[in-house]
Amino acid sequence: LVQRGVRLLRRGGCRGVTVVTGAASEQVRALLGPNVRVVDNPRWHSGMASSLSAGIDPLGDAPAVVVALVAPPLVAPAAICRLVDRWRRGALVAVATYGGAARHPILFDARTYVAVRDSATGDRGARTLLRRRPEWVQPVACDDVASPRDIDTAADLHALLAEPDPNPRSPGDGDLPEEPPWN
Repeated sequence: LVQRGVRLLRRGGCRGVTVVTGAASEQVRALLGPNVRVVDNPRWHSGMASSLSAGIDPLGDAPAVVVALVAPPLVAPAAICRLVDRWRRGALVAVATYGGAARHPILFDARTYVAVRDSATGDRGARTLLRRRPEWVQPVACDDVASPRDIDTAADLHALLAEPDPNPRSPGDGDLPEEPPWN
């Protein structure tokens, strides 16, 4: 799933990719090539907010960041491209929506980094900030190129294996080691 997430971001046009790790840090690090920045989050058990902060802190002068979770794997690179396009047209925050409901991935302009980090608590990530600053948020419909379906259990994974892969591996995927086939 982590390799798929890296592939998604690269194919969606992201120049640098940072992976925030938690409980399985060493195993995840072993799956990634040298061109992927890995940030360990020793506070992963406290919830999504600590991972969000850990990922935003080292960004430096990056003009924007796309936050993509690995658990909803049925996301095509076109979803990332749409978020980036909306940002290029002036959005401070571009949020993928499904049936009108905001989900992941989310793009944050650099001008929001401090607010994102400061408002993130527990397992809510940036949700509180997005509700407090709706004028920042630009919804981006992604129903036709992604699904918000999560993988939380082995049964979820088994069910998703039957779905078409919107982000398949191809021979030119660079520094990512081989992974088992999706189906």
